[in-house]
Amino acid sequence: MTDEFSQVYIPFASRLNSFFEKYDYIEKGKNKVEEDNHQLRKDNQMKAQKIDELERKIEVMKLAKSMQSPAGEVHDAKVKINRLVREVENCIALLNK
Repeated sequence: MTDEFSQVYIPFASRLNSFFEKYDYIEKGKNKVEEDNHQLRKDNQMKAQKIDELERKIEVMKLAKSMQSPAGEVHDAKVKINRLVREVENCIALLNK
């Protein structure tokens, strides 16, 4: 009886141990991937904020340049100023909600 038990138990225990080792390896890999994903999302968000900031700076520079432009481009300057005023009004309306 003990021979039969050891013939069944030892291979089973060995396979079970192998299974848990593989499971731990996969779990560590999964955790690494999740950490990398979190870091990449964080980097992506920071870069998106930087892009937004640079786009705003570009708009300000364009507006400043249009203010210095000759009289023929006054209409463009007025359009840009009106657009900026609308954006400010939208922000104020959102703040008042």
